[in-house]
Amino acid sequence: MLTADVKGKIARDLAERLNGTTLNLTYELEEIGLPELEGDADFCYALDNEVERCVVCDWWCETSEMEPDDSDQPVCEDCRG
Repeated sequence: MLTADVKGKIARDLAERLNGTTLNLTYELEEIGLPELEGDADFCYALDNEVERCVVCDWWCETSEMEPDDSDQPVCEDCRG
């Protein structure tokens, strides 16, 4: 079983890979042999602290570049502009 610290490290590493792309999270987790992390609360929290996927353009962006839309979904700076 992976600890929260290890899940956080995996999330940070994966965030670097996803940022600025439209890569599929499910596929990327399968590629590293950890598909079970997709529904893991610790992993998802750690990943959301790094990157989020824009609901408009589907690009992964740094969380700091995201803001919620009217329905509280993450939207990137480019799509808000």
